[in-house]
Amino acid sequence: MSIIFSPVKVAGMPGYQRHWLIMALFFGTSFLVLWSNYTKFKLGGITFLEGTILFCTFICTFQPIVASWSAVIGLLVMAFGNAEKSVYPYFDAKGPLPELRSRTALVIFMRNEDPSSIFDRLLEMQKSLSQIGRLQHFRFVLLSDTTLPEVMCMEDEGFARIKDNIGIGTYQTPFYRRRSKNIGYKGGNMYDYAEKHSKGDEFFVALDSDSVMSGDMLVRIVSSMEKCPQIGLLQTAFIGTPAVSAFARLMQFGSRYYLPVNYLGLSWWANDCALFWGHNAIIRTRAFQEHCKLPVLSGNPPLGGHIMSHDIVETMFMRRAGYECRLLPITTESYETFPPTLIEAMNRQNRWFQGDMQYFFLLKEPGLSLINRFQVCRILAKSLSPMAWFVMTLAFNIRSRVENPGASRVGVSVLSQWFIFRLLPKIAAFLTVVANPSEIKRYGGIFRFVTSVVLEYVITSIVSTAATVSMTLFFCGLLRGISIKWDAQNRDRLGLSWRHTFRVFWVENLIGLGIIWLIITQDTSHRLLSLAISLFLLVPITVLTASPRLSSLITRLRLFTTPDENPVSPVLSRLVAPEIITISKAKTKAMEKAL
Repeated sequence: MSIIFSPVKVAGMPGYQRHWLIMALFFGTSFLVLWSNYTKFKLGGITFLEGTILFCTFICTFQPIVASWSAVIGLLVMAFGNAEKSVYPYFDAKGPLPELRSRTALVIFMRNEDPSSIFDRLLEMQKSLSQIGRLQHFRFVLLSDTTLPEVMCMEDEGFARIKDNIGIGTYQTPFYRRRSKNIGYKGGNMYDYAEKHSKGDEFFVALDSDSVMSGDMLVRIVSSMEKCPQIGLLQTAFIGTPAVSAFARLMQFGSRYYLPVNYLGLSWWANDCALFWGHNAIIRTRAFQEHCKLPVLSGNPPLGGHIMSHDIVETMFMRRAGYECRLLPITTESYETFPPTLIEAMNRQNRWFQGDMQYFFLLKEPGLSLINRFQVCRILAKSLSPMAWFVMTLAFNIRSRVENPGASRVGVSVLSQWFIFRLLPKIAAFLTVVANPSEIKRYGGIFRFVTSVVLEYVITSIVSTAATVSMTLFFCGLLRGISIKWDAQNRDRLGLSWRHTFRVFWVENLIGLGIIWLIITQDTSHRLLSLAISLFLLVPITVLTASPRLSSLITRLRLFTTPDENPVSPVLSRLVAPEIITISKAKTKAMEKAL
């Protein structure tokens, strides 16, 4: 049964009109894209291959079209609007630090990872809250699903060592619980806390093993929840903890400069139907307990059984119950870590993909709003787009040989459309940075920023092209019941051998050789050449971007620098690599002298 609240008052267009606007913009743009390609096919009727190409075009352009319009909306809000009134009126980013009256649990989820870095993050959050005099409104909850005996011992010993320290000043002693049966993955762990261990916690902040948030941010999001009882979930726009790894620096740079304008647009149109990303979010405990228990899906794993990616489902259920779900598009003092290697990033992507493939049931779930179902379709299309792109590439080449030798013109049309929609959000993000001289300085200056933008785009384009094959292979494995394990992640280890990397990507390299053979012997379209080159570059890019030597060089050159390094936030001062702190201090002193 839905709870009726008066909505959070936002300036400008009402929320439901924003929902209709983004859907109208998407379907209108998508229709134009499909029609422009259909008109090239329609002479003689649409064949099976041409129908496949049109369907794959729809899947591949779904997320880029939505992202492009989000960026345009974000630019318009920045240029002509007032985000504090039209996007997040519930959040006070600049005023005095508010007093609190509620109690909030900081809930950290752990599984088979070295807990020492986790405990370091807890201590820094405790210190940050203590310094601003609000620690008495918080407590720490550690929820473990660890199964490895040696890690269990490390958790027990580490918690015993820090328990007294992190408990000083909190409203309740720290709580640590390890489940004997890991039922329902992380979502099951979260609901077990809400159901059995959340007494006295009006709110809880979900934190992953690599999450950290400043005391100021924590206090302000709690205050927002106190002021707005209609908000059931508030997701922060977390950013990457400054890293040394070349690959992590590249990825967090791309995310960091892209994020502000695009997330502002996303938050504007999503309004009260934003999504939960699994961590660095504050949740109303009772609402979660009453409305967010996850179902067990029919069928066998990996597509059936317990839900692996819990966050989107919990968002939908929270909104269905009448509570608002909001995205706070402010990029400050809410952090996670990026994978240090491409292999680890692809493993994470595969986990997300496997979880996303369970979301089809949401399309027929009763009580969900139209915009929520649109968001489910967007997530599914985004996950399926690498396979759709691979299938579309093959279909184009088969059609050019079997049905229509002039088909390459259509292929160029589709490729150019996809390229434009993929590039638009990055152009919007680029413009917002270069238009702000003080922000450019925090990115290391105009030369470093432009160089980093170009390198990031080239490398991610190569990797994403090769990923179409890797994701297709993983999808085929899922259909045969082969799944990836829900387990520990490598969050900071550098260095990969050529032999190990080739063992991981040998199938992709074999497919690349097959493509080259087809091009040489069968006069196949040279559009496949870019795919073959990307597959061959996968191993060297993976090894080089994980190299400690190259990573150290890139850090010293201050390539892929982000504002979060100039200066480093106090809550991160003991968590990032010493060389980043040294460079940050030197840069800060230089900027002070210049002023």
